[in-house]
Amino acid sequence: MKLLAAAFLLIACVFNRPLYAASFNVLPIAYQQGTEPERLMNLFLKAVESSNENEVKKFINENYSPRFLEIPLAAHLKAINNLHKDFAHLIVAQTIKNGTKITAIIKSPVNKTKRITIETDQSIPAKILIIDLKDES
Repeated sequence: MKLLAAAFLLIACVFNRPLYAASFNVLPIAYQQGTEPERLMNLFLKAVESSNENEVKKFINENYSPRFLEIPLAAHLKAINNLHKDFAHLIVAQTIKNGTKITAIIKSPVNKTKRITIETDQSIPAKILIIDLKDES
């Protein structure tokens, strides 16, 4: 697919005009790598690993549904910061996909385990409706 895109770009440059192909998938690369719940789980786990509060706020504002944002921003930040304390260098042990829900079981370097379930709406790009965090035994 990359080779085909490069060929179209080369032809467009040679003839100095844009080419359009009906078969091209116009979604950004992030959406092509998996489902919306997978994309949002990956972004959430990156936010957990981040120590940059501005990046975490940006993630929350861009990816949480309006209803989920009714919870104060401070509460969302506290939840992610608490996860960061134990899981700054996390390992994803398993993921389970089920429609608009995805669950990741993560482990920390000190053998703590947590189950994170994210439920999304069905829009594209999807928004997070709820995040459920549970300790695993």
